[in-house]
Amino acid sequence: MTKGLQFVPSDKEAGLFEAEIFPTRIGSYSLVLDGMIQEQPISDEVSIEDVESKQRISFPQSAGDSSVGSGSGAFNINFAGQLSNIIGQTTEDVDNVKQDINTLATGNADLDRGIENVMGTFDAFYMIAVTAIGAAAGIIIGSAALVLTR
Repeated sequence: MTKGLQFVPSDKEAGLFEAEIFPTRIGSYSLVLDGMIQEQPISDEVSIEDVESKQRISFPQSAGDSSVGSGSGAFNINFAGQLSNIIGQTTEDVDNVKQDINTLATGNADLDRGIENVMGTFDAFYMIAVTAIGAAAGIIIGSAALVLTR
């Protein structure tokens, strides 16, 4: 049998969620959890305590009492472990993304420095080439002038 339950955060402890059910039959119960918590899928089965006859704890036992029930009221389900795992994994994923971003930023800074070095080298070679061309042109013009004047 299935029954939808509305889980609410516990007033007693952070990470504890509660839902009330009142079993009416003796036996073993388990909850099949299937849903989302903060966009994180949850799929698990949680066993809860067995439901015994209330005769076990009734005192004094009334004559002809054959009804059953847990005698304890609501069940509290602790999701702290599962939520802790989800939060831990999410924190680890965020830390990994931060490390990847830092690695990319370092690589980008190194690339920028490399480009600046290449540009500086190119600028130096350009100045040397322009100076060499100017000197060669000056020598050619001077030589031509000497030849023409003689």
